[in-house]
Amino acid sequence: MDIRKIFGLGEKEKTKASRLLTSAVDGGYIKVMDPDTAPRYKVSVK
Repeated sequence: MDIRKIFGLGEKEKTKASRLLTSAVDGGYIKVMDPDTAPRYKVSVK
């Protein structure tokens, strides 16, 4: 599923979706499945 659709964001709002996910991880609301993954791949929106 496209994460932008979950957040109700448009095609050009990938950065906003990435920031939301990063904030959620940093705040402890969601957990990264593989903590050994490089930081640039932990939270990404495609």
